[in-house]
Amino acid sequence: MVGHRVRQARPRAPCHESNAPGVSDALYLSMRVVNIAFPPAAIGTLVTGVLLSLGTKWGLLQHYWVATKLALSVGVIVTGITLVDRLIRQSISAPSGQAVDDSTILGIASAPTTLLISLSVAHALMLGAATVVAVYKPWGKTWFGRRKGVRPSQGGK
Repeated sequence: MVGHRVRQARPRAPCHESNAPGVSDALYLSMRVVNIAFPPAAIGTLVTGVLLSLGTKWGLLQHYWVATKLALSVGVIVTGITLVDRLIRQSISAPSGQAVDDSTILGIASAPTTLLISLSVAHALMLGAATVVAVYKPWGKTWFGRRKGVRPSQGGK
């Protein structure tokens, strides 16, 4: 998923800075093509992550670090699927980086290219944090993990 975000963010800076309409339009269209592959790849990543976590000693919701990593991944996937495609379409219609008034995000009118770049940076930071959490495995077990570790005593002894 990090690789997809890097491939998608790389053409954004030249699109934003290019004064040639043909170059800018071609770069935006290439972003659109790369963006088509994102939803299936992201959902596949999520499904494989959940299946792998169920088959390991870490479990899906037994440790805080796994739950945090899941939340970060879902956040990247949801914002990527819901916002990026719309922002790319707005960027194509307003390639000069001007503000777009018709549909704002969180009530803030801004240049779609700036929002695209900001969203890519936020996604990279979130995925980087998920990687750090997966390496260091902080925070211990969740309530589900502690409950599963406690076994009721059997017999009357």
